[in-house]
Amino acid sequence: MEAIRDGPGREPAMEDGTGTELAAVMKRLKPDVPIAIISGLVEAPEGIEHADLFISKTDSPPEVLQKISELLNGRS
Repeated sequence: MEAIRDGPGREPAMEDGTGTELAAVMKRLKPDVPIAIISGLVEAPEGIEHADLFISKTDSPPEVLQKISELLNGRS
């Protein structure tokens, strides 16, 4: 996965936009780069369709690793 400089670690509740809004912009710029939204929320936020993967705070470490592995291997 690629990181956008000056933009990693954004919070979904950030004042200058949401994580899903950032995902939408990233997908327009680089549609082939997989995007994962990692959130403290239990439910996927509105606009999650712009991301390739949603990881919730309720996901266990093995689940997180499995989801990321599947995303990177193109099976998500």
